[in-house]
Amino acid sequence: GSNLSSIVLFSTAVGTHADALPPKAASMLKRITENSTRAMDNMSDIVWSVNSSNDHIEDLVDRMRAYAQPLCEAADVQLDFTIGDDILARKLGLEERKNIYLIFKEALNNAVKHAQCSRIEVTLTLSDARLRLVVSDNGTSDASHYLGNVSLGGNGLGNMRRRALEVGGTMEVQRATNGGTQVVFCVSANMG
Repeated sequence: GSNLSSIVLFSTAVGTHADALPPKAASMLKRITENSTRAMDNMSDIVWSVNSSNDHIEDLVDRMRAYAQPLCEAADVQLDFTIGDDILARKLGLEERKNIYLIFKEALNNAVKHAQCSRIEVTLTLSDARLRLVVSDNGTSDASHYLGNVSLGGNGLGNMRRRALEVGGTMEVQRATNGGTQVVFCVSANMG
């Protein structure tokens, strides 16, 4: 983590003088900064997900909010969370926690970057012994923005479905009631 942090810091510092670099070098420096920042974020997600002190749904919701709020603010997208009161104290296993969070991140990123939306609603509820996460946007009704660009390292729809299957859940992308798109992830509530 500290090595990645230093790469980000050094490349950012050099990047302030990018106008003095040849265009190809400036472009490569930008990629180094972006890739090391992404790797640092991924490392942070892994460390968070394996930390057993983060096993309550409340911890997951806090992490989701901490990720979503700055992203939505930067894109001028209104963000609303609706969380069932009866689930915050419940516990999740490591795999469930990790995969729910990563599905959420991918759905949110796709909505912010591609849906041309002004509002995103995140709902996490428990019904019929199933935990249900819905990430809904009011943007374009074309769900193709959830396919992602797998060749450039995006998780895309296939990886979101694979993550759902890893924990015995289901994941669907469908038209939202407000005309946008929604990702619906459900998993059995084998929680403490």
